[in-house]
Amino acid sequence: MLKACVHLISLVPYHPGAWGALAGGFIALWALFAVALIVFTIYCSWRVAEKCGYPGVYSLLMLIPLVNVIVQLAWVFSEWPIETEVRRLRGTPTQNT
Repeated sequence: MLKACVHLISLVPYHPGAWGALAGGFIALWALFAVALIVFTIYCSWRVAEKCGYPGVYSLLMLIPLVNVIVQLAWVFSEWPIETEVRRLRGTPTQNT
């Protein structure tokens, strides 16, 4: 079996640029996947920010290292604008009073 594989490989003509083209195609595919993942992450962060009542542009802060952690902590531990609006419409007092 091994002899047959070696024989088949030896029949394939050697093209010096073939491996470079294969590597270039792999890198291009990987870069496309990375860009798609970044765009999807921004879209999801944008939706979360808008559902919380913050401007969707705040989701772009998620691209900056360390700033994204601070923004997420601020979102977690602060009262969201949507919560303030619901509390105002229901007529219930805020947590600060």
